[in-house]
Amino acid sequence: MAFFDYNLKQELQKLGLAEYNRRSSSDREDKQMRSNEGQHEDIRTDIIEPLNLNNVILLQESQSAFKKGREQFAKLIDLIESGTVQVVLVWHANRISRNYSDGGRFVQLMADGKLKYVITPNGLFGSTPRDQEYLMNEFTRATRDSGDKSDAVKRGYRTKLKSGYMPAGRLAEGFIHAKNIREEFINIADPERLPLIQEAIQLVINQTHTPLEAFEHLNNKGYRTKKTKRTGGKALARSTWYKLLSDPKYFYGEIRRSEGIFMGGDGIPRPFTKEDFEKIQIILGTKGTRRKTKKDWAYDGNELVCGCCGSGIIMDEKWHIVCSICHKKFHKGLTTTSCPDCKTPISEMRNPTIRHYIWLVSSKKKLKPDGTRCTQPSLPVKDFEKTIDSLLENIEIPKSFTDWAIKWLQTQNEVEVDERTDTKRRLQSFDNDIQSQIDKLLELLLKGVISPEEYQPKKESLLLEQQSIRRNLLQTDGRADNWLELTEKTFNFAFYARYWFTNGTTEQKRTILRTLGSNLKLNGQILSIDQYKPFILIKNIKEKYGVLLEKFEPQEWTDKSIQTESSDPTNPNLLRDMDSNHDKQIQSLLSYH
Repeated sequence: MAFFDYNLKQELQKLGLAEYNRRSSSDREDKQMRSNEGQHEDIRTDIIEPLNLNNVILLQESQSAFKKGREQFAKLIDLIESGTVQVVLVWHANRISRNYSDGGRFVQLMADGKLKYVITPNGLFGSTPRDQEYLMNEFTRATRDSGDKSDAVKRGYRTKLKSGYMPAGRLAEGFIHAKNIREEFINIADPERLPLIQEAIQLVINQTHTPLEAFEHLNNKGYRTKKTKRTGGKALARSTWYKLLSDPKYFYGEIRRSEGIFMGGDGIPRPFTKEDFEKIQIILGTKGTRRKTKKDWAYDGNELVCGCCGSGIIMDEKWHIVCSICHKKFHKGLTTTSCPDCKTPISEMRNPTIRHYIWLVSSKKKLKPDGTRCTQPSLPVKDFEKTIDSLLENIEIPKSFTDWAIKWLQTQNEVEVDERTDTKRRLQSFDNDIQSQIDKLLELLLKGVISPEEYQPKKESLLLEQQSIRRNLLQTDGRADNWLELTEKTFNFAFYARYWFTNGTTEQKRTILRTLGSNLKLNGQILSIDQYKPFILIKNIKEKYGVLLEKFEPQEWTDKSIQTESSDPTNPNLLRDMDSNHDKQIQSLLSYH
């Protein structure tokens, strides 16, 4: 780094000078940084006046240097490249750049000889290679510091979002900050404002009001934004209202941010459904509403196959609207915002008829075996779900029986463990005896007591016997302890699956289909499925002893099972298909075809 001397001062007074001040518009980057006015004052008192510099071009801006695109910085570069400026005065080197592109460009101007000096209150960077390196290091540290801060802030945001809270800052309408038991700030519903917002949203969902009428109703009921030091205490703005209607957070608690999609915690109520949110978007006539993909559909992809042509089954969604003015029926496409006949905007229609259809249809990517096109008719999803619900109803068992059966199986597992331990001990003893005989046989051969012709057949016989014993040992070790866990899962699936299918997520419904059976095909709107063996057994038991299962009294039956020496259930027919080797009964829910 160069030092000031008389000759350098004289040189600086003859060169073109520019002062560049910058404070970031992002508080995260420059929260404690001097203002532009403060930077100018420091440069004036520490550089300009002591060095008696005149005709300094002043450039100031409030913009982050973390990304390219600063207007005043671009003007500074133009002045340097044109030869107007050869010296830049700056409060700190990190004011010039916090990204590698701008920093490299600036240092390259010094390397090209167009920029001679960069002066700060703490020192001076000349155009020597060493000073260029020092300056580039300053830019690199500033960029690294910004990157570290950005990562830390984003990590903190993600942690909060995963916990179901919105990050710090001004919250959306209807939510306020509060402290939890650990004195941490979290989000909760504003008891004064959120109910009014939900009431207005309900008016739009019920189609008794247009979105604009619901907005006016909200403000007429006295809704006012939260008062802060500088803003608030006013009626809700129309733009805020429409933004609110497009935010799923107010409907089913989903928070959408640049960090990803997260589900809100207990502080974010979920008074409406995802279907209500989608209906509102149709009413708003929103352009470019994202089409649903394979991830959004429960029965799209590899779960279902067309029995007519072998193509995959896909889901198709349609929104049909009947205009309330001219009664024209039309499809709501991606770009449809108004009635195609009378041109009335959808958002201004009062109580239009809106119908939502979802079908299962063949993708028809393949031809039929005879070379003709697939003729598979579409099937409404609600009819398909009725079929699945009927299958799940056939294997549904009472909770009392589920608990009793698992308890009985646990008792059987204890007996199984003892038996397996004894069997393994005996087999291990047999294996040791045979190995001892093989060793003695070899010893007799080496002493010449027996000939090689006698030794070989005896050895092969012993080895065959030993291999058989060791196979049994492996089978004994492989009698997995998890058979009980898998059996418990089967009983729990039989009890809960119907509820999960009705109330579960898209992924849970896919899992239920995969667990229930294989080779799912639609042929002529009829579903065929190869159910797995455990569920066929439960279905048969239920058909035969359904009434008995419903009247099942677990406490009485459990007592009787404990009193019997063999721990058999009172009605052994309920489990008569259970093999004596339990691990053969259920290896996996997906192992029976």
